[in-house]
Amino acid sequence: MGVQIAFDFGPPRATPVAPLSLAPSLCELQEQASRMLLARNLDSPLPAIETRMTRAALEAWLQRLCGVEFSLVLSDNERTMISTRRQAGRMVVRVHHMFLDADAHTLAALARYLNKSDSSASGVLFDFVKQHRDRIRKTSTRRMLLRSEGQHHGLQEIFERVNRTYFGGQVQARITWARQTRPQRRSRRSIKLGSYHSQQKLIRVHPVLDAGWVPEFFVAYIVYHEMLHQVVPPQSVAGRRDFHGPKFRVHERRFAEYDAAIAWERQHLDKLLRG
Repeated sequence: MGVQIAFDFGPPRATPVAPLSLAPSLCELQEQASRMLLARNLDSPLPAIETRMTRAALEAWLQRLCGVEFSLVLSDNERTMISTRRQAGRMVVRVHHMFLDADAHTLAALARYLNKSDSSASGVLFDFVKQHRDRIRKTSTRRMLLRSEGQHHGLQEIFERVNRTYFGGQVQARITWARQTRPQRRSRRSIKLGSYHSQQKLIRVHPVLDAGWVPEFFVAYIVYHEMLHQVVPPQSVAGRRDFHGPKFRVHERRFAEYDAAIAWERQHLDKLLRG
């Protein structure tokens, strides 16, 4: 499974900047960063890169720092800034295109993160993404079709009941069934039954739960879990945002049928994965 850093925000995308050619000063910085990597002293500040790199230049830089070859893919993803996976025996690294403008210190941190998931490096990366979040495209919600009424479960009704019971009607969010995906040829290895987008204040519930064999109390638990993300914001732990910290878990257990929901999920997980 690939490592990834996901950030839950989506400001408007800035106007793309045309890539420039690799400048000689960047080559000099590569030499400096390579020597510092060997010395395991990459926390020292490096001079800033004054020109925007190309994809090939960024790939060469990271390969040199990491000491391994891989394929680098630039993405315009809204949530996942960095991810890795293996394809045909080769490592594929995906990074957001904002890293074309990263300075040498940030790229050194990126190399440390790719090499060994360094927690201090992830803090540097999070700060960089936060500073450049105007580069992250924002998903438009104006044309988004919300569908809360399912064949077996009505999400809006469940949302309003849970809101009154547990949150005093204070949670302000929209709710919809997520889009139906294509039938799976193989069973999934994991499944995300719900999600909450803080910028859009939108809760999505996986359509696999809109089935007669899925009890309503379990759907209500998933809705409660996602609503809780608005009430208990993520905490910063070792440079990463923890969305399910101790405080979140304490509140989660206040759901009246929490134990029954967890037991039901474990009992029917295989069927959910095949759904």
